[in-house]
Amino acid sequence: MENSSTGNQLIETKTLMAKILRLYYLTNSIAEKEELQLKYTELEKHSQQYNEDSLTEKEKAQLERLNHYSELYEEYHKTNSTVRKAEIEEIFLNIENTEEVNN
Repeated sequence: MENSSTGNQLIETKTLMAKILRLYYLTNSIAEKEELQLKYTELEKHSQQYNEDSLTEKEKAQLERLNHYSELYEEYHKTNSTVRKAEIEEIFLNIENTEEVNN
């Protein structure tokens, strides 16, 4: 039972980190970017207290997917390659379509 709770807390923390990352790239306000960066860093430190070895396979898969989405989103905003941006957009469209089918 404790593992599930720990897993859920870690997934919630990582989900919040992904949302903060998204907001960071959407805002043009330097002050807001700094605030979001501080929140992200705080959550990142908080997430390190969890033992990922105790997660269930489903939780590990969710966590891996969240990390992958965040990496792609960050890469999308950092790359200057139009081709790579198009590839990442296609990946996200495929993910959305797959999730719609599964729901």
